[in-house]
Amino acid sequence: MSKIADIFDDACLNNIEKDAIYFYDKTLQKRTYGELKTDIDSCINYLITSGVKTGDSVFLFATVSYELTVFMIAAFKLGVQVMFLDIHARQETFDILFERFKPKYVLVSNRTKYLHLLFKNIRHGLEVLNLDRIKFDEVKLSRLPKIADDVPALLTTTTGSTGVPKIIVRSHLDLFNQLELMDKNLPIDESNVIMSTAFIYIFAILARGDTAVLPQINLNASAKKINDHLQAFKNLPISIIITSPVFGLKADNIFPKLKLLYIGGASINLQEAEMIQKKFASSKNIMVYGATECNIMAWVVLPDYIRELRNNYRSTLGKPFDCVSIKIAGDESILVSCNALIKGFINERSEYGIRDGDWYDTNDKGYIENGVLYYRGKFNYYIVFNGKKYYSHEIEQFLSVKFPNYRKCAVLQKNNKIYLFGTERKHAKKIESALFERYGFKVKYKYISKLPHDVRHYTKTDYKKLLSLV
Repeated sequence: MSKIADIFDDACLNNIEKDAIYFYDKTLQKRTYGELKTDIDSCINYLITSGVKTGDSVFLFATVSYELTVFMIAAFKLGVQVMFLDIHARQETFDILFERFKPKYVLVSNRTKYLHLLFKNIRHGLEVLNLDRIKFDEVKLSRLPKIADDVPALLTTTTGSTGVPKIIVRSHLDLFNQLELMDKNLPIDESNVIMSTAFIYIFAILARGDTAVLPQINLNASAKKINDHLQAFKNLPISIIITSPVFGLKADNIFPKLKLLYIGGASINLQEAEMIQKKFASSKNIMVYGATECNIMAWVVLPDYIRELRNNYRSTLGKPFDCVSIKIAGDESILVSCNALIKGFINERSEYGIRDGDWYDTNDKGYIENGVLYYRGKFNYYIVFNGKKYYSHEIEQFLSVKFPNYRKCAVLQKNNKIYLFGTERKHAKKIESALFERYGFKVKYKYISKLPHDVRHYTKTDYKKLLSLV
């Protein structure tokens, strides 16, 4: 087996009677680590009897669930490559992935067994595995195969709404290093009960032997639907939540034992930060900065983030996590280095595995002052005026502080014209004047009822869609 298989085995064997995971299936359900191990072994048996072999690739087309968690760990242990794709990714990304890694199987559930036929890439030629047909009975397994560290274990895609679409190829060693990085930076406590709205972090929680809570929340749903769903978990002693900013904005704080709230995945403005801090005033709230190729990079407590925005109009990303190094390149690019840095990725500009060296360019721009990292913006969204570069993010953060009642805006440039998209009509002239006073340039104001955002990140503006409007 591989290192990640060993780490899950150790977690199960050392915590047999301990609660491993809570999830909702008509009612609140739980499994101990002993029960989790039995279910994983049963799933491995199902895969073997279904003809799945080490080295095969399985495209996942099933909703997040406890059963999917079990399936992925079973696949890791058997050496089966898992393709966890974002259905919102571009068609070209799908084409490259299916051409390079040629999945043999598609995993569906009863809810998705017909939906997958709507996607032309997976309509023909793939054998179907049904997650809901797995019988979780205790079985005896023969010795599992030895898996090399560099064998791909997990393939994921990105939408590319704020950058370049990518296929991320995580080897078994990559996954082990990422689990280890999380382990070194989460607090150690035998009573940890950790809820994560990001499915991928469930595996890090289980690998540590903590108790995981899998809420299966659609963060694009209304606040009412999210809070109604959370009622099922309100009596659990949840001490840590790992989530995105939209959870903090929509969810009510019904967790009396909550000590730490980690939010990451997108930057937020002053109003959003203050709203989250107010709602979760009894816990320590931490903004997490990361990149797809290195999930966690830097952190800052939310009150410090708010203070820097209010006083200096700038977004602080804080200091690096343990075992992570960060530096700034000559072009202001934020570079990161750590053992958990993923080397395997494919995009329209590169081939798999070409990235060499210890440092990765995040495509984000920033600077370091007194050991603290500050964020300027994405490399490809900025304004050039009188030979000087102003990043869209910095301008938008200035406006969020200057006009606290102004909900959302986006600044971009096309064909030498500067556009300001805003969700309010009445402040347009004042905002134009404030920008001219601070930066010297004039903008063309465009009212929009709602800014388009990345489908996975409620607070991350989709600039590509906005550019298409001008």
